[in-house]
Amino acid sequence: MSGVFTGCVLGVFIRGEKAVNPDEVEQRLRPYAARLKKALAADEFFTRKGTAKFFFQKFKRFNSSRTNNWGKMADWLHKEADAYQDALHQVVEERRA
Repeated sequence: MSGVFTGCVLGVFIRGEKAVNPDEVEQRLRPYAARLKKALAADEFFTRKGTAKFFFQKFKRFNSSRTNNWGKMADWLHKEADAYQDALHQVVEERRA
């Protein structure tokens, strides 16, 4: 799982380990796509930007120049990161069972 901040947009998504081909990550996630998509309330399995793939990507816009939004931004990112981590752990545990 990874996060991104681009000035006024926060985002979270699933990615592979460093230097792992995104197609390999897609193959690993594909069997769990429907469950993860539902658990994460994500619109798409993946989006593509050049050769990169971002799995279960979600964004939220914030006005980051307003310091009173910083707490809301942190709360949103924390909540989403926890949800992604919980969903991934659940899928792994179901696979082991």
